[in-house]
Amino acid sequence: MENAKEKGDWRLMMEKQHYSKKLIDEKNIFEIRKYLNDLNIVEVSELLNQFESSELIMIFRLLSKNRAADVFSYLDSEHQEMIIKTMTDVETKKIFDELYFDDIVDIIEEMPSNVVKKY
Repeated sequence: MENAKEKGDWRLMMEKQHYSKKLIDEKNIFEIRKYLNDLNIVEVSELLNQFESSELIMIFRLLSKNRAADVFSYLDSEHQEMIIKTMTDVETKKIFDELYFDDIVDIIEEMPSNVVKKY
């Protein structure tokens, strides 16, 4: 059974997702970028893990290169794969250039072979 803190954390995450979705629907890029910069990297990754492909990619591309790399390493493997499949080789290289070697190894180990072969 969830304790009060877990319920509060879940409720807060849902509020963040709802607010982000509202900004996306309004196509308010400036506010989305500002909002993402106010969140820490783990919060951004948890938020992105709640979105489907098109919204995920749009939000991810609003992050700076360094921040995107940090967030990428915290995403679950399914969302990492979605991002890799939609990014260009140049975009992927920029992200991977910013990651620690250990993070790259972990990511590659979790990816299906067809995604790994792409890079």
